[in-house]
Amino acid sequence: MDTPVELYKKILKGELKKFPNRFWVDPGAEQNAKEVTIYFIVKILKWNQEDVRKNLCEAIFRKYKLSGMLEYTFDRSPFKAIDNAYPNTFKEWEFKAAPKHIWENESKREEAIKWLLIRINKDKFDELTNLDFLNNGLGGLMDYLIRKKETVNSNKVERGLSSRERILKISFNISGGTSSRNGITTRATLPTNWIKELGITKDNPYVIAKIENGKIIIEPKK
Repeated sequence: MDTPVELYKKILKGELKKFPNRFWVDPGAEQNAKEVTIYFIVKILKWNQEDVRKNLCEAIFRKYKLSGMLEYTFDRSPFKAIDNAYPNTFKEWEFKAAPKHIWENESKREEAIKWLLIRINKDKFDELTNLDFLNNGLGGLMDYLIRKKETVNSNKVERGLSSRERILKISFNISGGTSSRNGITTRATLPTNWIKELGITKDNPYVIAKIENGKIIIEPKK
């Protein structure tokens, strides 16, 4: 018996017209969809995670003969399809077309704001600016909060941020001065409250950085 991916390959080649009846409905449909979606993203589209965030939409599934999967297994939701294949990797609001009415859900608003605080290394809701929302795909949420005059429970969205893991973006810059040709330097910005907790100051700015078991460890120099 052909695997889901083998069936999909035959459909793309024109050897089959469509998937078997009830393929996207019967028990096991979500597992079938997971295997096919991963193959579709990795082998057909050759997308990385950023490509998925920028380009995923209903039309791309239709173009590559997966409209039935999207309609019957995921209620025409590209996000549900990608979340089934890559659980907890993406957020609804990271895509161009966020689900309708998403911001009417208070828990989703709080989840998105906490995600934003972590993403840009801020600890307080009051520190967020309009640009923070716009630059991170949350312009719709910002508009909703303003239009509906909704308040945000700052205690909820700020809870635990001082000790949580953060998403840090490494910046790559071309070295200057006496550095070798095409040399690259890298930088990462650490949350200010972490630096304070370690006792690092302008007068005592030195730290010890080391790699252990695939992790970068930074400690204050005593």
